[in-house]
Amino acid sequence: MIKYTSWIKYLPLGITLIAQPAFGSSTCSFPNPLPPALGTNTIIPFPVPNLSFPCSEAPIYTSPVNSSWTGTWVGTGADLPWRNVGTFNVTGSATGSGFVGTTTFDFLTNPLPVGTYFNFGDVDNGSATRQEQFILQAFDPSGNLITTNWLSEAFSVRSNSPFSPTDLPSSDFSSGIYTIDGMNVPGNPSVSFTLASLEEIGTLVIQKNQSNNGFGLRAPTPTENPTDVPETTSLLGLAFIGLMGFIYRRKC
Repeated sequence: MIKYTSWIKYLPLGITLIAQPAFGSSTCSFPNPLPPALGTNTIIPFPVPNLSFPCSEAPIYTSPVNSSWTGTWVGTGADLPWRNVGTFNVTGSATGSGFVGTTTFDFLTNPLPVGTYFNFGDVDNGSATRQEQFILQAFDPSGNLITTNWLSEAFSVRSNSPFSPTDLPSSDFSSGIYTIDGMNVPGNPSVSFTLASLEEIGTLVIQKNQSNNGFGLRAPTPTENPTDVPETTSLLGLAFIGLMGFIYRRKC
């Protein structure tokens, strides 16, 4: 015969199913906590552990018009709070390979968050006749020069050619200015490395002296990916079906 049982005792199971997060764990490696501050007059330390290239998103930039353009992380898959930065203005030269000059990033509407990735590529001694170099200044949201060490040590170093872990560029920090210099890097390895910001930034100024090297801002992607498992509505449906299956049972 058919027997209907009380559904109350199965309610905890339904609640458990409904309460499961609609996200799956990411396979990305993230620096947690962030590395210590990058020191003064030092070779950038090789990270231990050395994480793979961080799961991250670059901003979407508009085409430059008269050395002025805009960027945004909205719609890129970047994590919060980077999506809240909104549209920011950029003036000057681009910072990628092939460009030389000074670039100013304006985040005064919403500051650049702590933990933003600063990705550098191919900072070495070039052809041994000119070193590749970056000079960086950061200002807080009130416009004051940040005079404490505001960049972290590297947490990810990559290369497509053999190199020694001691052959990373040097870093100097003085009067609020970081100078990252490849003069002491032997040969011409293609090494890239990622640092992280340790302060909120309202304005970022970057000088790039050679065209071969490159720099890019990147935002962490979410630590949980909503595409890994069914969405919340699907889980609610599964929970309801599972619960009803227990409520109605056949007993001979």
